[in-house]
Amino acid sequence: MLPGRVNYLPSQRMIKMNQEGTTIFLTTHYMEEVENFCRHVVLMKKGEMLAYGTVKELEEKTGTDSLNDVFLVLTGFMLPAVGILPESFPTHMF
Repeated sequence: MLPGRVNYLPSQRMIKMNQEGTTIFLTTHYMEEVENFCRHVVLMKKGEMLAYGTVKELEEKTGTDSLNDVFLVLTGFMLPAVGILPESFPTHMF
């Protein structure tokens, strides 16, 4: 990824290689990119693995409908299947 590039998308070459069976390790904070490109996902926080599975499996386990919400539930920033923020949520971050 180029420094300062905001909207990174996997290149056509990466997509073709992946379709041909090549495993690609992609590190990103863009959950939409992961949902559209990756078959299996590992979510991490501070170097610790939080979860592994397909996007659909992780959504089902957390009662959510997006990978971004999966991450929020697993990190404690959103209560599962309710969609509300816990009282301790650091709103000053936004």
